[in-house]
Amino acid sequence: MSANANPASNAFPSFASHAARNPLQPVIQPAPPKNKKTYDKQTLEVNRQLREEKKDVFLADLEVVQLAHQERIKELAHKYHCKLPYMEKVVKSQSLYHRRRKANLWNAKVTKKGKGTQSRCVTRESMNIVLPILQEKPPGQHAKISEICRAIKDNPSLADMDPESDEAKALRDSFEETRALKKRRRDEMKALSYRTAADAFSFFSRSHVNDTMEPAWVGSSPQVLTFLLETMHTTAGEMGRHFELWSCTKGDGQIRNQLVKLQSECAEMIVQRLREITHCRNAIMSYAYYKTDIKARYNVELKGWPDVVLFRAPGKITTMFEIRALHAALLSGQCYWKVMPQGAVDMLTKKLMANPVRRTRKSRKRANDENAPPSGNVGGRGRGKKGNYKSREIIEEDDE
Repeated sequence: MSANANPASNAFPSFASHAARNPLQPVIQPAPPKNKKTYDKQTLEVNRQLREEKKDVFLADLEVVQLAHQERIKELAHKYHCKLPYMEKVVKSQSLYHRRRKANLWNAKVTKKGKGTQSRCVTRESMNIVLPILQEKPPGQHAKISEICRAIKDNPSLADMDPESDEAKALRDSFEETRALKKRRRDEMKALSYRTAADAFSFFSRSHVNDTMEPAWVGSSPQVLTFLLETMHTTAGEMGRHFELWSCTKGDGQIRNQLVKLQSECAEMIVQRLREITHCRNAIMSYAYYKTDIKARYNVELKGWPDVVLFRAPGKITTMFEIRALHAALLSGQCYWKVMPQGAVDMLTKKLMANPVRRTRKSRKRANDENAPPSGNVGGRGRGKKGNYKSREIIEEDDE
């Protein structure tokens, strides 16, 4: 009776499959894929081992080729009396990247910059608009570019067709100024060398990665650049590339006028040079106890500290004038570390023994809950959380 009253109780659920809804119908198996091949596990394992063996053989052959290539580079370096890193650089410069990819990237950069500076120049379409303006020219005479430019400037409706945009003018002026600067520096250095027999050289580089200027250098004489090769073991071209890399990354045309940045740089230079002169990589600078912790311990002293700056930690210098003076002294080498002579060390030791320095320690801060009663278990009480150890001062039961 109940079954007839509620026929929906024997119905299949809505999420049942077609086979469950039709139990008397034959089940149609899905057709197997046409191009799929079945492999057993043993065949797959054998194929994997074969691939690994082929890979090992290939890596071994590749290593032999690389070793032979490296030996050939060493022979070339020994034959032509060059250093191995320089010969490796020369060999790599003939690679596919340097022969094609690098040139293509450079050409694309120059083309993009040219499009940006010549976007507003006169084109053939704009010339067709300008030609009616020059109809009064006699037959047989051609209009000059200067006349066309003048006609464009005089016509207010063609103000946007300026043959030379502001960007192009600025770029051309900068190129001419750079070229004139190089020539002027070269002439000044040659004249200085002729009058005083002084040697000098100068480097120029771009300050942005998207500029197309290449690094350049000038010297008072051709022999002055041999200083780089004999002393720093590098060439003028390599030094120019390093200067270009530094100028495009770290320089980037930014003025170092931030107080925090100058403070950190001054502190880093002082500590780094202290570790170099003491050969102690864990040395720490102490300004409050400079005589005992630095001079008496390492027998070195800091010379050339600027007179306008009080001797204190760079982090406590809060005026731009003082921090810039200290930064300039450290960069120029005016402020430097020096080893103390033995007489000065003995005199300092006697003074410290006669008048020992008393160290003042900061008092410990009072706790906020000093007078509050101790709390109970303040640790986590949830699942997976471990509570703190209970204090022995807390008595939970009276029997204890």
